[in-house]
Amino acid sequence: MKKILIVLAALTLPASARIGENPEQLATRYGKAELHNGSSELRFQKNGIYVSAILWNGVCHSIEFCTNPPTWMDESALPAKAALLTETQIQQLLAANGGASKWKEVTENVWITDDKKLNAFFSDGMLTISTVKYHGYMKAQDQKTDSKRVEGF
Repeated sequence: MKKILIVLAALTLPASARIGENPEQLATRYGKAELHNGSSELRFQKNGIYVSAILWNGVCHSIEFCTNPPTWMDESALPAKAALLTETQIQQLLAANGGASKWKEVTENVWITDDKKLNAFFSDGMLTISTVKYHGYMKAQDQKTDSKRVEGF
């Protein structure tokens, strides 16, 4: 009975989810990863798209996609500038990472899922998709750092 429940649970999970995947699942999807910041960031390149996945608690909570080489690429190996992600590509990436949730554009190039668990924005040629939970965690970390920067002024 337990095996049947596990199989049924697996079937109900979105097959195309990228947010929420562990490093092994990401490597299966995107290929060999380059580690950055210890093991908290994995970087990939697949089909002319650069991918940076941020891990938190062992799974991907933020992922960035761009077609032009990001600043973290080796300058000597950079190809010529590519066209930016198209609107179709952006919508496909949002759908692939949204699972069963639908995206709503709240302002130009800013989206949130109908369940309010994921947010996304497109800026400077890069699409960033994150869990709201991770975004809140990072905001709290930034506030701690910001308050320490001005101590003693």
